Amino acid sequence: MTSRAEQICAPDGGEFPSHFALPKSGSGPGMVVIQEIFGVNDYIKGACERLANLGYMALAPDLYWRLGPTIAIDENEHGGLQKAFGYVERLDFAKAGDDSTAALEHLRGLPEVVGGKAGILGFCLGGGISYMVAARSDPVTCVSYYASAIPDALGLAGQVRCPILFHFGGADDRIPIEKAAGS
Repeated sequence: MTSRAEQICAPDGGEFPSHFALPKSGSGPGMVVIQEIFGVNDYIKGACERLANLGYMALAPDLYWRLGPTIAIDENEHGGLQKAFGYVERLDFAKAGDDSTAALEHLRGLPEVVGGKAGILGFCLGGGISYMVAARSDPVTCVSYYASAIPDALGLAGQVRCPILFHFGGADDRIPIEKAAGS
């Protein structure tokens, strides 16, 4: 497994960074990995590496690029959660969705991605954005982990054309099981 930085062209101009992990084979299907509120931190890079070890070309775009350079918060650091909430409150979700779609298109265009096939996977904040991308674009699949935005965005479901898998925790105090069950 190797990794490198990739620059992605934003739909509204400019470029933003991403972390790209490649399997030992050097090619395979692609998977865009959308960050939690903590940015493209070690956990998200690790998720990319785990996917690369399974044979995927994994790309994690930095959705906080408009807020500052390389925002990556250790969720265990003192005040890390509050710092992350501060960034997510300033995030333009529509632009983050557009940037995520651009990341999907960028990944599909890389020569290492076999047949241009790429899906999208997201955690929490990223789970909701992944669902939005699945509704507005055409990934080959979508996986959404504990996305609090899903229950309030079910109106997008009719626009999703790919297989989609939702994961919710039964003891998640931020997404009550009754709300997740409606998803």
